[in-house]
Amino acid sequence: MKALARFDAWVLRGPFTPRDLGRFRIVFCLLLVLLVPQLDWLAPYPNSFYEPPWGPFALLSGFPSAPVLTVVEIVVFLSLAATLLGLFTTASSIALTLSLVVDFGLNFSVGKVDHSMVMVMVPAVLAFARWGDTCSLDAIRRRRRGLDPVDADTARARLQWPMRFLGLAIGLAFVSAAAPKVLGGWLSLSSQASYGYQVRSDVLSGRSSLLSSFLVDLHVPAVWEALDWATVALEAGVVLCLVTWRSWRIGLAVLALFHVGIGLSLGIWFASNVMAYGAFVAWGRWALPSVTLSERTRRTVSRAAIPLTVGVGLLLWWVSGLISPAIETFRMLIVLAGAAVALVYLLAQVRGLLTRRRGRVPETLHSTSPAG
Repeated sequence: MKALARFDAWVLRGPFTPRDLGRFRIVFCLLLVLLVPQLDWLAPYPNSFYEPPWGPFALLSGFPSAPVLTVVEIVVFLSLAATLLGLFTTASSIALTLSLVVDFGLNFSVGKVDHSMVMVMVPAVLAFARWGDTCSLDAIRRRRRGLDPVDADTARARLQWPMRFLGLAIGLAFVSAAAPKVLGGWLSLSSQASYGYQVRSDVLSGRSSLLSSFLVDLHVPAVWEALDWATVALEAGVVLCLVTWRSWRIGLAVLALFHVGIGLSLGIWFASNVMAYGAFVAWGRWALPSVTLSERTRRTVSRAAIPLTVGVGLLLWWVSGLISPAIETFRMLIVLAGAAVALVYLLAQVRGLLTRRRGRVPETLHSTSPAG
């Protein structure tokens, strides 16, 4: 029972606040507009090209018609707009994850699967953290109806366990990536799997990157072997960092820098992973100007909440269609921005460690007499 009590205390312990998640919800949804794939390109494909991943999409005999694909896109962006604005946030967040599963699932039905599902699960998990309690239409409508605001202590306590669950899901996703590498011989000293991936990416896949030509010509087995082991160790061990929130944030910061290396070498930018890591940033600590709405404005916003959300959703759908050709550029920029935040955080941790060590030196010298 003591062990169970300690586990419960660990799950419910955390530094996150409703303001952290409210601001992250807005950032996450705005970035998601840049990454949601369009579906219209699937309509001309013959059904013989339909190769769905394992799961419910295998029940379909081929690609849906163009009108159906358009409806799926609109549902995604209506859910996205509702989550962005914080309208019926719990329900809209779950709807966003479900609609994204359909969107990405159809995109994966041509045989190519990526790591976007880490990002897709974020809204459904944080729906239970009530990330719409602040910076949202729900908060305005609640106050407009005269309902009591959510108690700060209660709100803060109940959002910790979804954050721990999200961290565990991310950690286990990396474990699932490390396990096949171990079973497939990545740690064998007789071969360098990282170099094989680099050559295949540069020569066979034709995916050029800033460093690909240099790395293909780098025939130093010790370097590539070390990279094999470091990759497996990082992917398999990051879940252990979840023991404390500080170590978890440090682990995610290292992963963010690792993703930059993957992008520069293989040309693959894991923007969806970096967006999921953003849930653990202390967004509430960033100083932003406060906005106070008058009673008249609250009344107007409350009455227009649903048509406003529909309008924003259709606008975002239209914008997404315009910018979809630049999706790879947006992926790169998101990863680079995440790496910049990670680097600042790691430097702050090093600085704090050095400051604490300097603070202990005088005390040690003072306690040691010359007579020793």
